[in-house]
Amino acid sequence: MLVFTLLIAVLAFRDKCGSEHSTYFMENKEVPFIADTFHTKSVCRKISNAEFRTLVNAPVGYDVDHIIETENDDPELAKCDKNILGNLILAPSSWNRGVGNLCYQYGRAEKLAVYGNIREMASQNVARCCAEEGMATIMIVAFLCIVAIIPITITAFLIKKYFA
Repeated sequence: MLVFTLLIAVLAFRDKCGSEHSTYFMENKEVPFIADTFHTKSVCRKISNAEFRTLVNAPVGYDVDHIIETENDDPELAKCDKNILGNLILAPSSWNRGVGNLCYQYGRAEKLAVYGNIREMASQNVARCCAEEGMATIMIVAFLCIVAIIPITITAFLIKKYFA
């Protein structure tokens, strides 16, 4: 029973992340992503993986990589849409799948090692687009409030003037 308890304790407290790097990265030390597929214009354009593959004429053996992962990446960007043009790039399929299976901190570190300043630019793009989307939502709500308040105010004024 004591051995069983110790085994459970060891399994519970061991490093759940496993390897710090993807197998592809450990074997190659370089990841031949296609830098030309990272866009710096119209970065907030929402786009699906299929649309992106068509847009950049993706070769066989390459996946669309979300530089900032759609899940389990920067906590401050958790609620932001990552399916934007300024967050996508083509990367080798075998590396992309491997890095996607790493824990947050290891995947983030490996992508930073591979992409360098492109990862920072993608992070800034996601944050900027998220803020712009939030501002657009606020503007829409404000407009709807104004559209609702003006007729109510006019109606209240007319009722008070003619029926009071």
